[in-house]
Amino acid sequence: MQLDTETTVTLALLIRALADVAMNDRVSDPVIANLLNIAHWQAARFGLTGALFDPETLTTTPAAEAVRKAFDHARPALLRTGDADRVHQGLCRLLKWGTGSEEQRREVAIKGTGGLLEFASHRLTDISHDESRHYAATL
Repeated sequence: MQLDTETTVTLALLIRALADVAMNDRVSDPVIANLLNIAHWQAARFGLTGALFDPETLTTTPAAEAVRKAFDHARPALLRTGDADRVHQGLCRLLKWGTGSEEQRREVAIKGTGGLLEFASHRLTDISHDESRHYAATL
């Protein structure tokens, strides 16, 4: 679950662009389902702090590199829709601050389950939070 609108939009736009590129790329071989299951597990378990599956090399790579490659792969579709800058900024924010699950794990470690519930409630209802995270980063 994403904790803010901007992250949700960033990921939705990236996924749409990746799907667009995949539909138009008849050359690439599909990734084996078991490898995708492993990739999903890695992403869920380690977020952006660990290594993620690289479908080009069929190995793991640092998360920041995997995110950069995904963005580069999706770039043609993102440019066509005018979403490249927004997705780039959103991905940079995620790499800097972490994913919603990483934030939630930090809160549990610091304040326990009660603190997590308070944190999630605040994040899900505070619409000003999205605008409060300005940053300068690059992929």
